[in-house]
Parts: sequence; C-alpha cells; structure tokens
Amino acid sequence: AELALQDCADDLERTAADTTPIDKGTLTRSSYQERTQNGDGLKITVEFAVRENGFNYAVYMHEATYELGEQSKARSGGVGMSGQVYRVGRKYLQRVIDGEQTTYYNHIATMVRRVAGV
Repeated sequence: AELALQDCADDLERTAADTTPIDKGTLTRSSYQERTQNGDGLKITVEFAVRENGFNYAVYMHEATYELGEQSKARSGGVGMSGQVYRVGRKYLQRVIDGEQTTYYNHIATMVRRVAGV
C-alpha cells in the first residue's frame, strides 16, 4: 500500500508540475513531497511553494485568474496516470487531484490485492 501510495504521489507531483504555468520554471521546480507516518498510516502531501517577502507565488498562480504567457500557452501540459491530459493553467494541482482520484484509488487497491493474493 505504501509503494502504491508513493506511485500516486509521484504521479501527482509530476503531472501537476507539467501543468504549472511557466515563465522562468521556478514554480515548476518548486514541488516537493512531505511524508508523515502516524497511527493511521502514511500520508504524503504534495506541495508547490515559491515565497518572497511573505508572498506565496505558488498559491497565487494556483488560485488567481490571469492570462497565460506565450511559454505557458506553448506548453503541452501534464498527463496523469489515467492518461488524461491536463492543460497548463490555474488550479494545476487541484485539477490533477480531482481528475486522477479514481485512478489513484484503483491503483492502490490493485496493488494491495496483488500483495494479499486476492
């Protein structure tokens, strides 16, 4: 289950990074994963963070409404584990999470069943 969860976190991070608007590439390269293990199991959080003087550019680019620049328009976007293509633009992380949720669930369930021999 942990390996399958890591597969999903890696796919989410890669796909969302490929879906970020791009100018200098700072936002695209700012992704990271935070792993937390507790009594409930493993949790992996995928985040993007570009901060300057208290301003989080990553959050702004995720939430704000804006016109894409030429480099962003020319970018092909991300392709998730499901094969779905996500266009470059706002909500670059949330759209991938929403779109891949069922695929991630099925991947984890398949891997657990395989290990359990079911």
